[in-house]
Amino acid sequence: MLRYAMPSLSLSLTPKPMIPRSPRCINATPHPLNVTQEIERITALYMAAKDELVYAQESQGSVYYHEDKMTADEAVRECLEAYSVLLAKSGKEAEQVRTKIGTKMNKLQKAWEALPMENA
Repeated sequence: MLRYAMPSLSLSLTPKPMIPRSPRCINATPHPLNVTQEIERITALYMAAKDELVYAQESQGSVYYHEDKMTADEAVRECLEAYSVLLAKSGKEAEQVRTKIGTKMNKLQKAWEALPMENA
C-alpha cells in the first residue's frame, strides 16, 4: 500500500508585501470637463427618456402602464441627474449648458410629472 505524505499546513502571520501602485494611479488628475461631449451625452439620455415617456403615455389604461412608467421614471431621473451634475461641475460654463439643453430638461420634467401615478 502506497502512502502519500500530506503537505503540512502552516499559517504564516507575516504580512504579504504590498504591491506598489503606479504614481499615475495615486496622483491622477481628473480629465478636464468637456462640456460639449457631456451635452451630447445628456442629449442622448434625453432622447431615450422622451421615448420612454411616449411609451408610458401610449400604454395608459393597459396592463403595461405600470412597467412602462417605471422605465420612464428611471430614464428621466438618469437624464435629469446627469444634467444637474453637469451644471454643478461646469462652473463658468453653466450658462452655456442651460442655454443649450435647459429648456429640454424643463419640458422633460413637466412631461414626466404629468404622467398619472396609476392607471385611470
